[in-house]
Amino acid sequence: MNLKYLLVCLIGILFFFNPRRALCQIKWLIDQQRYKEARILISRLRWLRPFPDYEKLRRLLSILETARKGHISEAIAQLQTYPENDYQTRILSYVIKADWENCLLWIEANIPPSMLWANPDLLLYYLRALGETGRLNELLQVFTNNHRRLQKDSVSNQYNTARLYVLVFCGQILQVKQLLNNFFSFYPQSLQKFWFSTAQLIAGKKYVARHQLLELRLDKDYILGNAIDWRLCYPPIDPTSVLDARSFGILQRLTTEINQELRFHPAHSNKAKIPYITVLFFLINSGVFAWEIWLGGTQQDVVLYNLGALVPQAVFSGQWWRLLTANFLHYGWLHFGTNMLGLLFVGQVAEAILGRIFFSILYLFSGTGALLIFTLLARRNQLLDAMLVGASAAIMGLVGGILAYYLWDWLRTKSASAFQRMSFIVLICALQFFTDYYTPGVSLSSHAWGLFLGFILTFSRFFYLRGVKTFF
Repeated sequence: MNLKYLLVCLIGILFFFNPRRALCQIKWLIDQQRYKEARILISRLRWLRPFPDYEKLRRLLSILETARKGHISEAIAQLQTYPENDYQTRILSYVIKADWENCLLWIEANIPPSMLWANPDLLLYYLRALGETGRLNELLQVFTNNHRRLQKDSVSNQYNTARLYVLVFCGQILQVKQLLNNFFSFYPQSLQKFWFSTAQLIAGKKYVARHQLLELRLDKDYILGNAIDWRLCYPPIDPTSVLDARSFGILQRLTTEINQELRFHPAHSNKAKIPYITVLFFLINSGVFAWEIWLGGTQQDVVLYNLGALVPQAVFSGQWWRLLTANFLHYGWLHFGTNMLGLLFVGQVAEAILGRIFFSILYLFSGTGALLIFTLLARRNQLLDAMLVGASAAIMGLVGGILAYYLWDWLRTKSASAFQRMSFIVLICALQFFTDYYTPGVSLSSHAWGLFLGFILTFSRFFYLRGVKTFF
């Protein structure tokens, strides 16, 4: 069977059950300027589960494909057949020609502000038009006033596109490179070079930027060619000559936000490291679980005891090694599965932001420390025969470490991004303890102590490495 046909069939099935995912796939192709493939996909999927205006979208993609091949007049003539109140098609007729001055005038004269703010696609056209025409303070102000609307649909990448426009037209070369390398790595190389060269041109590197733009002009993409002609004929305004203090503050916050995101979510980065230690702990837990099965069963107390389950009485009799081995044993498939999912999800984040060596120390310290406290409390409460197994305390220690990391960074930078992620971790912890409280056989105290030990160890590490003066 033809591989492309099989792919379309699979996407078609996905579209039937979840149209939103298929629409994201179509938008992904459009962002890559693969208009023909997107149009063919729409044509093949429409009989499965038609969505509103699918015929219009298919036709617009055909028009963009025509314009890209150089038939600009024909494409614009087709766009002119749409009604006057079809804002998107009217704007596209200006975008194809790269006539940004008239585009901006038309938007401000014809689109009501309420409609503009409510439609993210129209808003993005407006932001770019402001940047292309040098109205940078307005660009930053409109972006700030509407950034929450753009953030609502994280899948569509609209917020990142808006940030790209702001940073490009303000000449922030480093941040533009970060965005292109991490959030827009799927863009065609020609489009990435166009935006990076624009940022260089605005930042003052005119010779290099013009040379790169002239090289791109040789490409057969006529829509991009018009954009390059506009760029060379109407050089962007120097931001330092027009930006006011408020705009510089917005730029600074935006830069901090991007740096925080790349630190907190290394998965965005093309240079993200493989979480070797997380995988190692996963394999150790899996190997021990297979050993339990081979010896007679994962829910057999005798098997778990012989392999090193935590029993306070045995620990006080001298078998201290159980404080370590119990972290790698699990009682049944559900216990094992939930813990391993948690390890893979939390572990890769913790390992990326905390480092492999400290991650290993944190995992083992939180697990054994929580089990030690459990053992001491069991003696006090006359529960010396209780049995405890599982990696939950160690995993909660990782959660505590991530929480400490976000808290430390928020205390230093007051970053909204750090605060949001810290709040999210607190919510996860609250849900975890709520579930533990109503789940029989789960040691809520060991989870709590694991979280506490992980948080204290990580926060103490930052406090020690960066010093008291850095904290205050």
